[in-house]
Amino acid sequence: GGKDSCMAMMHCVANGHEIVALANLHPPDGGRDELDSYMYQTVGHDAVSLLGECAELPMVRRAITGGARATGPDYDATNAETADDEVEDLFALLADVKERFPDIEAVSVGAILSNYQRVRVESVCSRLGLTSLAYLWRQDQTALLDQMINSGLHAIIVKNEKYGCHVCGEGGEFETLVLDCPLFRRRLVIDEMETVVHSDDGFMKVAYVRVRRAHTVAKSPETVGMSADCTAMLLEFGTPAQSDGLDGFEIQRDDTPAAESGHFLADGGAAESDDGTEDAEPSVCAIGPILSVAE
Repeated sequence: GGKDSCMAMMHCVANGHEIVALANLHPPDGGRDELDSYMYQTVGHDAVSLLGECAELPMVRRAITGGARATGPDYDATNAETADDEVEDLFALLADVKERFPDIEAVSVGAILSNYQRVRVESVCSRLGLTSLAYLWRQDQTALLDQMINSGLHAIIVKNEKYGCHVCGEGGEFETLVLDCPLFRRRLVIDEMETVVHSDDGFMKVAYVRVRRAHTVAKSPETVGMSADCTAMLLEFGTPAQSDGLDGFEIQRDDTPAAESGHFLADGGAAESDDGTEDAEPSVCAIGPILSVAE
């Protein structure tokens, strides 16, 4: 539901992938809006369910029941301390998605900078035989924000902290909710919302928006879909930095026409169909928001 998740989906489409479902983790019913999760953005969850309606795609949702238990640099799913870790909520969510949509082979992830989250998304995807597609990974944040603006993505800030700021909010300084983007057939309209002060101490004041009522409205046909100029801009964005060995995210950037692209598997290879030819239109599940991202 955030800007990064939606921009990542747009990159997937520009590179020949097909988005077939959306997935989202949300706070337990009746619980707090802001869980201060190490992994997931939860502010704005009230309206996220409507984004499936905006995109006219099925959305699979699941409540977050775990917490940040294994917080080291690595993540070992066989370790006992991960049994009730919030990462396993993502595993359960994507396992559910795979059961409902067995042809899904990849996950669109809006990760930009957090190695903590990267390691955990990779753990989940590798266990499920999925490829994580992170087109925004390690991109220049100023250029990325400019790209979001120029692509027609319309988002509002739903949480902010009064203390410094990464350009794209990668330190959690602000979080967003997307109201419209070229992939949507309907746009989100907020009817009623309120400001909630999450914390207010001498060091930092944090506030967020709680959406009370919202609805969607149909868009005019000419505003639906990515234009040729928008697609070209995304394809020219450049090859993501993969320095320091942080190359676990599978980044697919080549000049292969979409109609010739293969399904992308966990090993990055192209899947072949029964007749030995490469399949077209790889299926992707978009997670959002999972990073602060997960978009």
